[in-house]
Amino acid sequence: MPTMATKSKSVFRSQSHCVNTTSTGVFGAGTRDAIFTVQTIFGMPVDGVVGPNTWDRLFREAAACGSSGGGGTQQIPPFPGTVMRQGDRNENIRQIQQAINRLVPSHPGRLWRIVEDGVFGPGLRDAVMTVQSIFGLGIDGTVGPNTWQRLMREAANVDGGIRTISMSPLMGLSLMMFAGMM
Repeated sequence: MPTMATKSKSVFRSQSHCVNTTSTGVFGAGTRDAIFTVQTIFGMPVDGVVGPNTWDRLFREAAACGSSGGGGTQQIPPFPGTVMRQGDRNENIRQIQQAINRLVPSHPGRLWRIVEDGVFGPGLRDAVMTVQSIFGLGIDGTVGPNTWQRLMREAANVDGGIRTISMSPLMGLSLMMFAGMM
């Protein structure tokens, strides 16, 4: 299981209200039980593991409570409305390149720095496919709404190589997960 990195304030939205608690800083039995609770509340397979679906749900709930992992709300640029693909050139492509470059330290050996020139070339297509693979998205090398939202969200929450999410379902859950663990 991932190791907790720091103590943090926790937030969880339960039945249309947010609960604030302080975590213990340990991914132990209480955190595992809290994961069971979250998975049960939201009708997910109950295994106590923070896999991609549980992670996404936890993140959405934290965002709904105004938390971005203990450091203030991160603004995620809205999807531009058009699927981006190889051959496109514009500022949205530059945003994609910048987001991928923010994720590089969190995924050594899987992602690489790319030029931020606003051109969707073959190198960016390959990097997008890698991002899609890492985060369990459909792999097609294009950036549609799902890839955009996940990429921008992950890039907004990178902090020194640690992905953070804070919330607490009834028991004080706070996850500070080393990036790339999932």
